[in-house]
Amino acid sequence: MTDHSRQDPAPELPLTDAADVGDAADVGDAADAGDAADAGDAARAIDAAHAAHAAGAADAADAIDVGYLDLAGAANAFLLRTTAGPVLVECGPQACLPTLERGLRERGVDPASIAHLFLTHIHLDHAGAAGAFAIRGTKVHVHPFGARHLVDPSKLIASSRRVHGEAYERCYGDPRPAPEANVSAEPDGARIDLGSLTFEAIETPGHARHHHAWLARASQSTPSRGGVLFTGDVAATFVPGSHFIGIPTPPPEYDLSAWLRSLDRISTLAPDRLVLTHGGVVDDPPRHVDAVRSRLLEEDAWLRAAIASGATDHAILAEYEPWLHSKAVVSGVPQQSRDTFIGGAWMAMNISGVRRNMESIASSS
Repeated sequence: MTDHSRQDPAPELPLTDAADVGDAADVGDAADAGDAADAGDAARAIDAAHAAHAAGAADAADAIDVGYLDLAGAANAFLLRTTAGPVLVECGPQACLPTLERGLRERGVDPASIAHLFLTHIHLDHAGAAGAFAIRGTKVHVHPFGARHLVDPSKLIASSRRVHGEAYERCYGDPRPAPEANVSAEPDGARIDLGSLTFEAIETPGHARHHHAWLARASQSTPSRGGVLFTGDVAATFVPGSHFIGIPTPPPEYDLSAWLRSLDRISTLAPDRLVLTHGGVVDDPPRHVDAVRSRLLEEDAWLRAAIASGATDHAILAEYEPWLHSKAVVSGVPQQSRDTFIGGAWMAMNISGVRRNMESIASSS
């Protein structure tokens, strides 16, 4: 597969000191036309500096590897520095919170200073630590269908324990309940203005019904500017150590038709870049979206045919592993990533998700 992704984060851009803006406003004596002109030039220069910073900041998401699955590159949180304070997109599982906090401190950011947290969805590898941030005062932005499960994560905990079994405590951990006042349910199209950046909620179901992608653009930019789209799982994943596209189809909300419509919506948005939680930055969104669509249709068709044959999940898994892993080997996926990231738990999840979707379609017809 052609390498059209860049996992290295773009360099951070320095923020213009807010005090400089205030100082510029005070410059100039109205009685002195020359001074006034100089003051106007200074103000315009500062405005231009803010605009340049805002345009770059959307591209300067600093990826912090949260240590998910003890596998390098398995999941990231993304730090952006805005004029409204430091912002995170995604936060990883509660079990990975110490690693994320260490990564923030290494970048000179106090974890308690995170002003806003944007979640693509509430699966624990993306949102498990959200409650810990909300307790400190961080405003957490999430799809309306997911908001109540951050406030009361008991059902989320129960279902995750069933799915992940013995690996739950080590890899995920129980999320802490988020104070309701700090959880903001954002409908499709909601815009959050953070001074230098504006985030827009883009509803993108398929992987999960409660899924948003977040479009970050400079607040001063025109609507035609593409911006950077944080895609969660709707643009799939890169299996760590490779550019092999992994397709996660979890129960209970996996929906092929909805996912394909979401990919069409991403194409219509025409963002400048995609940022995958599991994989990093993609510089060629149209090519990547086409590749995801192809892999999604391939994976779904194979699983539907296997399930329709009447085989048990155990029998399907015995055939699924060589089918999937042979593709991964050809694409250069390391053995550890095959075993850990797209191993038995991943495949069992995918079988269950497609089976649940087939049953849902059959019961509604």
